[in-house]
Amino acid sequence: MCVITDLFDFVPFGDHALLINVKDSDLSQANARVIQLFHFLENYQSLSIKECIPAYDSLTILYEPSNVSFEELSGQLTKDLKDFNQIEIKSKQINLPICYDKAYSLDLEEIQIQVGLSKEEIIKLHKNTNYKVFMTGFMPGFIYLGELPASLQVTRKPAPRKEIPPGSVGLAGKQTGIYSIASPGGWQIIGRSINILDNIREGSLEISIGDEIRFFEVSKNEIESYKLDQARL
Repeated sequence: MCVITDLFDFVPFGDHALLINVKDSDLSQANARVIQLFHFLENYQSLSIKECIPAYDSLTILYEPSNVSFEELSGQLTKDLKDFNQIEIKSKQINLPICYDKAYSLDLEEIQIQVGLSKEEIIKLHKNTNYKVFMTGFMPGFIYLGELPASLQVTRKPAPRKEIPPGSVGLAGKQTGIYSIASPGGWQIIGRSINILDNIREGSLEISIGDEIRFFEVSKNEIESYKLDQARL
């Protein structure tokens, strides 16, 4: 049975998960609420909650069904989230390198055709925009960033590539994102950044939803040997 409030729908999601859908037609505003909710649940005093998984406009709670039922957990959350709008969003600025050399900008010409801008204009717009981390997913370490300026929004490729190298930066609709492992993909590749997943594993990088990403341009030689400097984060 679904529990509905002014801000959320609480929906059973299997026998040990609760899905919270944010009720906001604006995706950016809905995502901001998801981020608030995620930070609230990080400090929520409940031994029954095992994990929280945020997405664009929803958040999934994994809980221990032997300790609490869906009705009990959704009822308690409805009560405790009365002052939800006062929850502070925690975020940090992260600067990441990107190389737009033709060896890495596999679809820059296609992007140019779609948006009607020069390569120089496309690069300038892309690297001079601040992007919010909307969510992580699809594969370990893949980050969804937005929103792109309207003049840079392009369609996905009609046929995805069989393999995109890790660190590749792509565009799709209102989003830009960084491929974390070699995988198939249909985003339009504009350049190459660092391997996000390797840097997270090494402890040189920590990225959370709500953080702000900004790219700075480096050369081909620099990106191939780039080591993330914590001082720039």
